[in-house]
Amino acid sequence: MTVSAFLPVLILSGGLLALVAGGVFLRESHAFRYVIASSFIVLIAAAGAVVWQIMEGINYSDAFYVVDNLAHYTKLVGLVGCAISLFLLPRYFQSINALQFEIPLLILVVAIGMCVMASSNHLLTTFLALELQSLPIYVLVSLEKKRLESSEAGIKYFVLGAVSSGFVVYGAGLVYGATGVMSYPEIARVLDGTHNPLLLIGMVMLICGIAFKLSAAPFHMWTPDVYEGAPTPITAFMATAPKFVVIVLLLRLLNVPFGDIYDQWAQVIGVLAFASLAVGTLGAMRQDNVKRFLAYGSIGHIGFALIGMASGAFGAASVLIYATIYMVSTLTTFSVVLMLRDGANPQQYLEKLSGMIGLSQSDRTLALVLLAIMFSLAGIPPLAGFFAKLYVFQAALLAGNLLWLVIAGVLFSVVSAFYYLRIIHNLYFQERPESSPHHVVRSNLLFVTVLVGFAALFTFFLWAQALFIPAEWAVRGLGS
Repeated sequence: MTVSAFLPVLILSGGLLALVAGGVFLRESHAFRYVIASSFIVLIAAAGAVVWQIMEGINYSDAFYVVDNLAHYTKLVGLVGCAISLFLLPRYFQSINALQFEIPLLILVVAIGMCVMASSNHLLTTFLALELQSLPIYVLVSLEKKRLESSEAGIKYFVLGAVSSGFVVYGAGLVYGATGVMSYPEIARVLDGTHNPLLLIGMVMLICGIAFKLSAAPFHMWTPDVYEGAPTPITAFMATAPKFVVIVLLLRLLNVPFGDIYDQWAQVIGVLAFASLAVGTLGAMRQDNVKRFLAYGSIGHIGFALIGMASGAFGAASVLIYATIYMVSTLTTFSVVLMLRDGANPQQYLEKLSGMIGLSQSDRTLALVLLAIMFSLAGIPPLAGFFAKLYVFQAALLAGNLLWLVIAGVLFSVVSAFYYLRIIHNLYFQERPESSPHHVVRSNLLFVTVLVGFAALFTFFLWAQALFIPAEWAVRGLGS
């Protein structure tokens, strides 16, 4: 029983060790593709193990590790996100002549950290999982050693990440000092609705440390520079699966050990949500760089997810739905971006939003996909993003004390529609210049990802309830 509870982590760890040994004996050009294909198989095998656990009804809980519905859902979505992220790697790293087989191995290490984090039931396990997930990403961000921006992004992310880790450690220490325990269920038992000032300070510091990992304002200062400086496939990866798992970590942390003091932390999360909406929406309006635009967009979308989180038990399922849809949207967006090159220099990837002018005239399929993504991110029905925001707002209204946050969310949604519609204007309503600002380079793997993402976003209104059902199943019993 114990071994079966740890099966996904064991598969990932065993696969990682085997690929480290095997990659050394292959030539560099062959090793990269072999390890990517093998890493994909390992990730899918780990996801299959999660499905097997669900079918067998395997649950497990001790002071450090828990396997429940929420852990199953988080691991499954996170592992699939990691597997799809591998599709983004080959063409890009071949174009910059950096076919290092260690790259997909670092993604496997991140996946191990994600699985441990999804099952974290103890503040010590939480910290170790956060670091296991974060350290490989620091390396991945700074992979392009010939680009000053990449090295700068890696250093900035590492230094600020160390500060956030300090917040998590110090916050955990204060919680331990106030309660004498570090296990989530034990903290909940000791609290029993009591308000200890030392405990509240520790809880706020924990929230601040995790908010950095989520790039929630005002802890977002690293996000635009790191998104811009990192290799584009790595930006796509760090913006999706790892962030999804951290969102669920914060959801579990707030509702299990601190569920009885909801009235205390809801105010903190509400402020973070409003600040993220404001910074993300207003910051994105001024951007022309593609990755900086997506960075500020991610800050704003974290704000919407935090609205659901501030709703407590009412919003738990809506947070999972929003985070899942955002992950699909972001992976699809980056897949399109990786097929666009600079018209003046086809070896250079497109960096400017203005470079998308007239895309509908050169590639109608990609333009249609971008149209669907922008409408979805803006929350326009009947696309997926509309239902994601609808569920979040419904949860906030049910909570009864977050009407001000719902109004702010609706207003910022209207404002954000301006810059999403600006991209659509570039795609469809501006003439493509004679010297095209872009050049499309098709890739089979990327195109498959684009079509799957497009289908998911565009047909979501047909199975909106279908995603709500597993989300409700995942949060059943959370914090009880």
